[in-house]
Amino acid sequence: MEMQPLSIASEHSKSFKRLIRLLTWKFKPQQLFCFAQNPSPANMLRKAEKKYLHYIQLIDGFLAGATHCIKNQQYSICIMMLYHTVKHCTELLISLHLSCPMQLRSLYVLIDLCCSFSNEPQRLWLLNESDKKLFDLLIRTYSEAGFGITYPVSEDDLSKLFIKTTTFAHFTKEMCKQKITILDQQAETSRTLKKESGVYYD
Repeated sequence: MEMQPLSIASEHSKSFKRLIRLLTWKFKPQQLFCFAQNPSPANMLRKAEKKYLHYIQLIDGFLAGATHCIKNQQYSICIMMLYHTVKHCTELLISLHLSCPMQLRSLYVLIDLCCSFSNEPQRLWLLNESDKKLFDLLIRTYSEAGFGITYPVSEDDLSKLFIKTTTFAHFTKEMCKQKITILDQQAETSRTLKKESGVYYD
């Protein structure tokens, strides 16, 4: 087994501890017990495919809306569309890889939780100070728009955000497809073992 660098292992540990705190705060003990159950691979596959189809429609819809707004120079509305695209991407990633729903308002927390299974979302959005400023701009503009405040966004910053969001959406789709493929393989293996043992139910 390949050893992870200490810094990466530490980040994964922090993300996992934060996840545990959030689950403890958000769900009742009985619900947490349900998460600890071991559902059949076939059921996990069905749920994953259902979640994927639901979220991908939202992600594609918001991205299409953002594209339309850019063409019509509706920059503030475009930012809101991009924000929702990123939020739904993180929720889909967490839902599929941690097998639990996680709808939070803080994009920073959602990105941090993704580190429990992949560092790529954090690398894309928070790799350096320039990336962090752009991410803050996305959050600030969306938050202030809710109060009727129009935050100035340059065409250059909007273009960078659009490219990053499109890249993140593509990454999300590919990573989730890989996860579903793994679940499909596990479900097929489970079905084969059950047939060999004379058990024919999921």
